[in-house]
Amino acid sequence: MRNKQSTSFPEFTIIVGTGRSGTTYLTRMLRQAAKYGIPGEPKFVVSMYHRLHRFGDLQEEENLLRLVEAVHQTSAFQHLHNRRQIPSNAEEIFAKVTEPTYTGVLYATFAVLAEKWRGTRLGYKDPRDLVNMPLIAELLPTARFVHIVRDGRDYSLSVMKQIWGANNLYSGINDWRKYLKAAQRDIPTVADRYFELRYEDFLLDTESTCHRLGTFLRPQLSEAEIERLINRVNTTRITDNVYGWRRKLDTRQQCLCEAVAGDMLSTYTYERRFNDVAPVAFWTKLTYTGDDLVKRGINFLKRQQFQ
Repeated sequence: MRNKQSTSFPEFTIIVGTGRSGTTYLTRMLRQAAKYGIPGEPKFVVSMYHRLHRFGDLQEEENLLRLVEAVHQTSAFQHLHNRRQIPSNAEEIFAKVTEPTYTGVLYATFAVLAEKWRGTRLGYKDPRDLVNMPLIAELLPTARFVHIVRDGRDYSLSVMKQIWGANNLYSGINDWRKYLKAAQRDIPTVADRYFELRYEDFLLDTESTCHRLGTFLRPQLSEAEIERLINRVNTTRITDNVYGWRRKLDTRQQCLCEAVAGDMLSTYTYERRFNDVAPVAFWTKLTYTGDDLVKRGINFLKRQQFQ
C-alpha cells in the first residue's frame, strides 16, 4: 500500500476560454515554442471527481488501481493518446502515482499524456473548465489558469457554424456573457493563479501580450522561449477573423449584441457603438431560445451518427 505523503507536484498550466476563442491556437503555439505537453479537452477531470465515491478508500492499492484504470478507459483519454498513435496502459500511469489521492492520479495521468505529446511541462486545454476553476484549483494545487477571451460577437459568429453550441446570434452572445460572468465570479478564488489575455491582443499586439504571458508563466518560460512564441505567432497568425463582426453584422444585429452583453463587452474593453439600447423583448428572447433548442437537438442527433 502506498502511504499518503506530502508531495511536491510539478507546475501545471490549464488553458480555458469559451469555445472558438483561440484556446486551440494558443495551445499549439505553446507546444511549438516551449516544451508544453498540453493535450486538448480531457473532459474527465471534473466528471471523474464526481464519481470518486465509487472507488472507496484510495489508500487501498486495489481501489487506487481501479481509479487509474477508469481514467485510462475514458473515451477522452483514449482519444488524446490515440491521436499520437502511441499505446499506453493503466500500469504506465499507476507507476507514476506518487500519492494515493485523486490529485496524485491526475498528475500521473497528465505526466503520461505530456510524454505522448512530446512535452515535459504538464497541462491541458479545455474550454469547459472556465466554469470549474475553483474546483480544479483544489484538485491540482500547482495549476495556473490562462484564460483567453475573444470578442463575443466574433465568438457568436464562429460558434454558429459548428455542430455544437448556439445556433443563432442571440443565443451565442448570451452564452458568451454567461461564461464570462461565471469567470468573473471565480477569479478572486484563483487570484494570482489566473492570467487573462484577449485573442485580439495575442494576434495584433503579440510582443507585449507574450511578454506578459511569459512573466505569468515564469519560471517555466525562458526569455528564449518567449521570443520563439512571439515568432511563431508572427509567422502563423491569420487576422481576417479579428473583429469580423464589424463587417458581418448589420446595425440591428450589433444592437442586439450590445443589448444582451453590453456589460461584458465593456468589462473586457471591447468597442461598443450605441450609447443606449433597449432590453431584448421577452417574446424575442423566447423565439430565439426556442429556435436554438430545436437546432441543438437536431445537431445532437447528427453528432450521434459520427460516434
